[in-house]
Amino acid sequence: VRELNEWYRNELSRLPVDIHLGQEARPEIIVRLEPDVIILAAGSEPVELAAGEAQNGKIVGCIEALANPDRIGQKVVVIGGGLVGCEMALEYAQNGKDVTVVEALPHILAAGIPSPVPNAQMIPDLFEKYGVKVLENHKFVGFSAGRAHFENADGPVALDADTIVTATGFRPCPSMKAELEKFGFAVHEIGDQRSVATILQAIWDGFEVGNNI
Repeated sequence: VRELNEWYRNELSRLPVDIHLGQEARPEIIVRLEPDVIILAAGSEPVELAAGEAQNGKIVGCIEALANPDRIGQKVVVIGGGLVGCEMALEYAQNGKDVTVVEALPHILAAGIPSPVPNAQMIPDLFEKYGVKVLENHKFVGFSAGRAHFENADGPVALDADTIVTATGFRPCPSMKAELEKFGFAVHEIGDQRSVATILQAIWDGFEVGNNI
């Protein structure tokens, strides 16, 4: 993904694309540009858990964790066994960390962003190889005294961790489509702005719209 991002940066630098950074794309700004077509690709945002102790730095959302790998301790609990949580857990384990994935559903990779077939086939085997522990059917109930607390059919479970990474799903960012359509613009939503999925789907969305307008 890092290499892909660099490729896109290079392509955009040589193509006639006017890029505005550090500016919020508010409807009134977009209207002044008088576009023929508007493509909304604002992405998604993580569903955050209410974490009373998040301010102490022990509990980190998945996006923040990806951006700040130096904040991740040796003993890691990942809350959420979807594709994002599992791939983060695997990378931590490959880097020699002690990792536990906790999932509320009966199976990991069962909800959220669809898992590509190769990922879904390989992750359980790689978890076994790198010693990632998995607790399924464990529902998160809260944080206290520096521990993550869960419940399963047998009762409460508490886990210690140097870092707790929350990866409990994503939702599309708020959409401006209805507001912009009032001005008569042709508006397309693509990627996670339309439906949360993978980078592959986002690229296909962009190609399809760009190829047909």
